[in-house]
Amino acid sequence: NFKQIKYFQAVCEYGTIAEAANRIHISSPSISTAIKSLEEEYGLILFRRTRTGMEQTNAGRRLYDLSKSLMKNIDSINMIMGGESAKQLKIGIPPMLSILILPDIIKQYGKENPDVNLHIDDRGRDTVFKRLDDGEIDIAILPVSDNLSSEYNIKIIGFVEICAIVSRDKFNLDIDAFDVSRLSKQKLILPRGDFLYKELITNRFKEINAEPNIVTEPSQFSTILSLVRKGTGIGFALSEIIEEWMPVKKVELKPSLNLDICLIWRKNDFMFQS
Repeated sequence: NFKQIKYFQAVCEYGTIAEAANRIHISSPSISTAIKSLEEEYGLILFRRTRTGMEQTNAGRRLYDLSKSLMKNIDSINMIMGGESAKQLKIGIPPMLSILILPDIIKQYGKENPDVNLHIDDRGRDTVFKRLDDGEIDIAILPVSDNLSSEYNIKIIGFVEICAIVSRDKFNLDIDAFDVSRLSKQKLILPRGDFLYKELITNRFKEINAEPNIVTEPSQFSTILSLVRKGTGIGFALSEIIEEWMPVKKVELKPSLNLDICLIWRKNDFMFQS
């Protein structure tokens, strides 16, 4: 049934039964029972249980691919016919950007639409965009540096500036801004994964045929911040949140690195039709 498929998809997306249960607010035993029932019904093994989580088998990957379009159509039916999902709005936004603008969005939207529940997916840019493309979220709030496919509507709602961050106590070079030649002489700390500003910074090095001296690529921004504070290297963050949220010093980039922040949604989605 559709509930079993929903639970199965959650385990595929979040990697473990415990995390899936936490994300969709269902007990772990209920999800385990649903997975077992699916496997018995189809006579197939959908997951391999490993020490780190649930790994999909070939059959599991096939079912996941087939189920995405099915559940997307079910969500559309519920939305159009006034089902439960008509009262939900699923938003995707990268973590650093969510610190800056998400509280105000939730506050304002909640005032104007008290009967709508907001579901927030705060993962990396590429992951958010893929979930938008697959119909798993309704709208994305993303930094954009190039043109997107004509399949999407785009509305610019502002822009952010990327700046370097350095230790207040251990960074002694007194400069007003970092150009790429100065950055090439520094140890850099960049995030692991799909971050647009990381791509744009490394592109500046490519333009002068240089390699950035990246000393480490942590997966968590809190780790980057801790390393910067200890003087391990130079990191990067949104200028608008550095002074308010971070115990580090801000140094501008030269030329400045600005990114448009956009609302992005798929054309012809029911909830956005006029």
